[in-house]
Amino acid sequence: MSTQTQSKLIDIEGISFTGVGEYFPAVWKAVENMAAQQGKTRHEALDELLKVNAPRLSPLVVYILASRLKDPDLSLRARIVETLANVLRLDENGNLAPDQVRNYLAAYLSQLEQNVVVAILKVGVSERETKSHIAKLLNFCPNAGKYLCKILADRSCNIEIRQLAVYFIGLIGFVEALPALERLYNRIESRQDAQKIMPFAPPTIAGEALLLAEIKTTISLLRIS
Repeated sequence: MSTQTQSKLIDIEGISFTGVGEYFPAVWKAVENMAAQQGKTRHEALDELLKVNAPRLSPLVVYILASRLKDPDLSLRARIVETLANVLRLDENGNLAPDQVRNYLAAYLSQLEQNVVVAILKVGVSERETKSHIAKLLNFCPNAGKYLCKILADRSCNIEIRQLAVYFIGLIGFVEALPALERLYNRIESRQDAQKIMPFAPPTIAGEALLLAEIKTTISLLRIS
């Protein structure tokens, strides 16, 4: 006599475990451990969730992971970015994650705030190979173009974060960002021209010179989109 797998074991405010019922104790413990203080424990929790493919099967698990996009452990944050991006892709067998999971994740990403986008960009600065995963997530955030423009224009931000902001504006094709980019380009260019008559460039102004070529390239990309 075959044992029937429980397809839906728990439902909390409409967020349910689906397809991982037989692994429930381990999955539930791993979900709890994603909030542990120790980074090592959180890494191990993610290992357990990935072992049973829980992020692709449970809206609850995908919600917990998405809520950790600002995790203080940058390496764990990078793993979470990759995991969530893969939930939105075909798996190795060419299958999509269940609609409920993808729809829930897409809805969560659509509500991202600017500080979370900054946290995600920091992953890209630290681990450049995550760029494709970051682009996948930002593509589901309708306000991402606006946030990226604000981050790019923020002179208090790390120059590498600002470079990534303009990179993703061009890569994803946020055409609505074009006017803001053109204004920013003109401002930076004017500051650079004024700086030429001064003997020493402040670090912020000198760093912004690196942005000019990238902004110009992105403007050209958006104009032909």
